[in-house]
Amino acid sequence: MGSPPPTVIAQTSDGPEQVRQVGPETYERVEQLVITTRSGQTHSLRLHIGMSGDSLRKLLKRQGIEEQEVRPDRLVCSPDKAPHYECIVREVWPQAESNNPTLNPIVPVQEQMEVKDHYFRAILKSVFHYYLTQSRRVTGHEVEFDAVRSFIRHGGEMGPFFRDVPRVFEVSYLTGSRPVACYSHFVAVLEPLAGEVIGFIHYFAGEEHPDTVHHVRLGKISTRLVLPNKPRRWAHEYRFSKVPGDRGHRGQVREPPIFFDANKGIRIIRFA
Repeated sequence: MGSPPPTVIAQTSDGPEQVRQVGPETYERVEQLVITTRSGQTHSLRLHIGMSGDSLRKLLKRQGIEEQEVRPDRLVCSPDKAPHYECIVREVWPQAESNNPTLNPIVPVQEQMEVKDHYFRAILKSVFHYYLTQSRRVTGHEVEFDAVRSFIRHGGEMGPFFRDVPRVFEVSYLTGSRPVACYSHFVAVLEPLAGEVIGFIHYFAGEEHPDTVHHVRLGKISTRLVLPNKPRRWAHEYRFSKVPGDRGHRGQVREPPIFFDANKGIRIIRFA
């Protein structure tokens, strides 16, 4: 499942516009058409030189915008490209008026990030598929996993999978400090005899990387005849080294040791 690239919107002096990063905390306006709905909402449509009127209509449709419900407000582009883009705009809105395009210079931007469900769908898919490669008890087609499959495919409300999930795993640095020559991604799953299957993923465990940790619900399973007759758990570490090994490899996969901490009531994954 691919995710679309992030769209960065800046509140410029002319209103909200799409920008792209060209340096540390430095952005420039991209080529775009700014449109306004009848209710006064503003939208920005990314343009490129190979576009046609039909591709502009498809872009409107993908964003759920009816062309008759909006009016073109202004173009953001260099003057030499303005005639081409104005022709495209008139294919969709024949009565559109020409105006001087807004140039796309460098603009100061205060960064904010909005994480949408593509991010959470990718995380859930990673953990769910990992679980299916480890467990011999389920195939993933069971009705208990209908909700997680639907969210992965179509998106929706992420709360049932990510909110108030019991913490069952934790990564611990064996030496008491973060390693300096590598970082790792950890993924783990706890499968009970009956009840919620809980997944865990920890991205970028290591030096100079902020911890990104998620516990997720995969679904509830009912009691069946299972051997061995006890909860199962699996964990793998995907380690990436800054310095190549003897054969030029920079990574390795291993099963890290797991210890149960009775005081915390969680399983500790050792990062050695």
